[in-house]
Amino acid sequence: MAGTMVVFGDSITFGHNVTPGRQYKFRVSEGLNRPIVHDFAANNNCAADQAQFGLSVPPEPDQLSLIMVGLNDARIYGDDRVLQHCYERFLRRLIADRFLARRVVARDGIMQKAGYWWDVEANSIGMTSEEGGASARTEVSGRSIYIGHIIQDHPASRGVADIYVDGVKTGTVSSDGTAGCTTAQGLSYGPALTRFDGFADGSHEVEVRVVTPGARFRLDYVAGSDQPDGPAVLLSDIVRLAERGYDRHGYDKYGRRDERIAAYNTIVAKVAEEFLRDGFDIQLVGVHASMDPNVDAPDGIHPGDDAQAKLAECFLEAARQ
Repeated sequence: MAGTMVVFGDSITFGHNVTPGRQYKFRVSEGLNRPIVHDFAANNNCAADQAQFGLSVPPEPDQLSLIMVGLNDARIYGDDRVLQHCYERFLRRLIADRFLARRVVARDGIMQKAGYWWDVEANSIGMTSEEGGASARTEVSGRSIYIGHIIQDHPASRGVADIYVDGVKTGTVSSDGTAGCTTAQGLSYGPALTRFDGFADGSHEVEVRVVTPGARFRLDYVAGSDQPDGPAVLLSDIVRLAERGYDRHGYDKYGRRDERIAAYNTIVAKVAEEFLRDGFDIQLVGVHASMDPNVDAPDGIHPGDDAQAKLAECFLEAARQ
C-alpha cells in the first residue's frame, strides 16, 4: 500500500514499558508500507490538543491518518454533557482537517465579510468578531456544510453565530467553552467543527452571522462535503481500563465505571458515521472490545508489548477493509 502516514494519539500510543519501535503505530507503518511523516501523539493530550497540532498538516491524496484520542477527555470532562459536546466538536475538527482540502478560510479574500473582524492569534486562518450582525459569506458545494471554528474557555469568548444556507437559517455555532473545555495540558482553546447536513447536491451560499454583541465568535473556515478523493482515516475507539487503572493519575474521576468510556465511544462512533455518510474514506477501529486491560495493560491503563501488537492488528484489519 503506497502513501504516507500521520499519527495522532495520547499515552496509549506509547504504552507501558514497550520495546522501542514496537508501538502499534510502527507496526502499522511496517504492515502497510507507509512511512510515518508526522507523529503528533503526545502524553496527556486531549482531542483539542491534537486538533491544534493537526492544523500544521494539510490533507494529501495518499495520506493515511491514525487517530486514537479521548481517554484524557473522558478523565477531564467526565459526565458533563456540555463538555462532551466540546469533545465531539474537537474530534470532528481533527478528522475534518484530514479531509477538507477544499475550503474557504476566514482570511481569504473570497470570504465576503461585513462588520468588524480581526485575525485570531491561535492560527493563521481564523478571524474574530464581537460585533452583532457582523457576517462572513461564501459559497461551497456538497450535501453537508462544515463550519470550522474555535471553542475557548474564556469569559470574553462566548460568541454565537447563526448559520444561513441559501438564505435559510440552519442552526447556530458557538465559541463558548466556559463550561471548562481547558485540556489536561492547559490549552484553553481548541479547533472545533460543527456540521449541518441534509442539503441538495451542488453549490450553496453559506452565511455566518454573529448574534452576540460584545462576545467574541471565532471563525476559521467554511467547507462543503464535495472534496477531492484520496485521504483516509483510521479512527480508533477508546480502550478499557482495568479496575486498578481507574485509581491512577486522577482516573478515579471515571467513577470506577466503564460506562463513561462507553459514552465517549458513542461519540467516536457517531462522528465516524457522519464522515462515512458524507462519502469520506474513514474506518472505525474497534480496539475497545479487543483489549482485556487486566491482561494487556501492566499498569491498568497503558498497553504493554503484546497488547501493542493487538492494537496494530486492529488497525491493519480496518485498513484491509
